[in-house]
Amino acid sequence: MGAMMDPARGTTPRDSGTPTAGLVEASERGVDTHGIALLGHYVENLNGGGVNKAPAFKIHQVFPTMAVMDADHGFGLSAGYAAVHHAAAVAREQGMCAVMVRNSTHCGAMSAFTLRGARLGFVTVASTNTDPRMLSPGGVRPYFGTNPIAVAAPRSSGPPFSYDAATTAIPYNKVMVARRAGKSVADGLAADAEGRTTTDAGAAEQLHAFGGYKGYGLAAVVDVLCGVMTAMPFGRHFAPMYGPGARPEDKRNVSQFLLLMRPDAVDRLNGAEPAGAGAGDEAAARAAADAATPVEEERSAEGRAALSDAAAAWSRGEGPPVHGVSTAGGAGGAFAADDAAAFEPASEAACLGPASAAAAPVWARGTFQDRVAAMTAEVRSEPAAEAGAMGPSLAVTGGGGEPGAGVQLAGDPQERIRAERLAGGIPVPPETAAVFAALAEGTGVAPAYL
Repeated sequence: MGAMMDPARGTTPRDSGTPTAGLVEASERGVDTHGIALLGHYVENLNGGGVNKAPAFKIHQVFPTMAVMDADHGFGLSAGYAAVHHAAAVAREQGMCAVMVRNSTHCGAMSAFTLRGARLGFVTVASTNTDPRMLSPGGVRPYFGTNPIAVAAPRSSGPPFSYDAATTAIPYNKVMVARRAGKSVADGLAADAEGRTTTDAGAAEQLHAFGGYKGYGLAAVVDVLCGVMTAMPFGRHFAPMYGPGARPEDKRNVSQFLLLMRPDAVDRLNGAEPAGAGAGDEAAARAAADAATPVEEERSAEGRAALSDAAAAWSRGEGPPVHGVSTAGGAGGAFAADDAAAFEPASEAACLGPASAAAAPVWARGTFQDRVAAMTAEVRSEPAAEAGAMGPSLAVTGGGGEPGAGVQLAGDPQERIRAERLAGGIPVPPETAAVFAALAEGTGVAPAYL
């Protein structure tokens, strides 16, 4: 797949600096709408010029915990991975870091980034805005896109907690999959160009929001965080990804928002032994970062001044320690003192109570990762509905409600499918195989199964 997208690099599906990693992982987890089925679209845009083959990523650390990244119209998955690793480096010292990505392209499943951040030990939030697909309540045409929101958090055992969903009832890629397969979509999910609800995948041009106005409101929130915050296109200003007007040579100017947070602030205040900032596999993280597309980092004058001022205030005893800077204001140093509890009033620490106390409620016990694991166990042990009594929402949208599966948490169905596909392989439907065959003929790289 990597060679098809760029034969000169000869990249592999596990190269973290290429979109193949995200596409393969999405298919592994059963998110076929955002997996290998997108290869043809990505290659078409790469060859057409809409995707920059040799982007020069630039990250500007504007404030101590906020950066802006210019993706230079490279693959959105590659840009997102680079942003996650930058944010992890900053958040490890500062506690959190938000990165706003500009001039990007379609970035696959947002869980690609949130899972990467969670595996590095951080609570990770990610979103992206898209071209208009959500039918506006009370209107006849869309303004906002499917605008997904994803959150992942590390657990003390097992894979990270992971939630990733469009703010529409289904992603538009699911319509495209149904269209290519000659299938229909479930009733109440999509609408035609005039805003009339339809089950015909060929006529579906708009999608209904999940939860009505609530999903519509969340889509607006995503556009604020992505398009508005980055001064990039939002709403109906987007170049389309599919359909009339979509051209592979167009720069789509997609934007992304990523936030990484250390999970151990309260644990450290509580006196608990911290799991560590970014307690993921450091060697793997470094290897992944080394494989990523090179990034030119630039700290703005305002950002440097803010770091220097914060460091100077700490050296005078006027504030908490600031990590990642020296008292002289130069980047790269780090203060030896990093015990947050030492800089908080004793009454605040005392009111939290001991994290290890047996009498503490489950939501106040242990580390952050322990509490996520406890919540996971509680959700999964909830009473299950009788067969046939399950509501339609999960089953219709593919969110998990498999008969007999019981109560599940976000990400559970995907992890089950991933285990099955790692053992038995990723199924390649005939329509996707046909795309691969055409690409193979044009690039001279034949898939092994052809």
